[in-house]
Amino acid sequence: MTTQKQHFPSIPAYELDFESYLSLNRCNWSVDSSQAVLLIYDMQTWYVNRYEDPSRLVSQIVRLRASAEAAGVPTIFAKADPVSHLTERGIARDLWGDGIGAVQDAESTDEDIYSELKPQPDDFIILKRKYSAFFETDLEALLRRMNRSQIILCGNYANHGCMTTAVDAYMRNFKVFFVADALGAFDAASHELALKWVADVCGQIALTDSVESALKL
Repeated sequence: MTTQKQHFPSIPAYELDFESYLSLNRCNWSVDSSQAVLLIYDMQTWYVNRYEDPSRLVSQIVRLRASAEAAGVPTIFAKADPVSHLTERGIARDLWGDGIGAVQDAESTDEDIYSELKPQPDDFIILKRKYSAFFETDLEALLRRMNRSQIILCGNYANHGCMTTAVDAYMRNFKVFFVADALGAFDAASHELALKWVADVCGQIALTDSVESALKL
């Protein structure tokens, strides 16, 4: 059977009352700038360009990054590592096609982090091949070396890689702040699914405003 090459869908704008999801939290953690890292997930140009209007997602992450930098909180980018041969895609190819850098509409800048979030010399970059930023990467070792126990998680595809990373963080005893209004998903229903699941299973829902305030303390 021939594998069907599926492109990631175009994502129309959607609205959610992000603050309403705070009531789902089962825990009451506080962001600690001495313990936190900012993890920016899958904000590569090709993924961001799937959004008809990425301004809400990008602007919130820009805010978080500026606050993290001011507070001395390390920034880590988790980005898809393009395969050198399509067989490396494994079963991901059945679900999502050939992947970033290999799709039919690929451009030379697709693999780059979105221009407004360009990594700085002190930032860290994790290259991943699966949903979780922990799977077969050195993310856990990096966090242990930095003596960091909290992850402020934002970025793209809340209902795929972000929530998988969140549960993997829980398995390793890292506290995840899942920043609801600094995440994107395929649609409102997918975004809501991720927020409900993370709040119930492995992390704490947060908002950009509250994280900014905590990092100023």
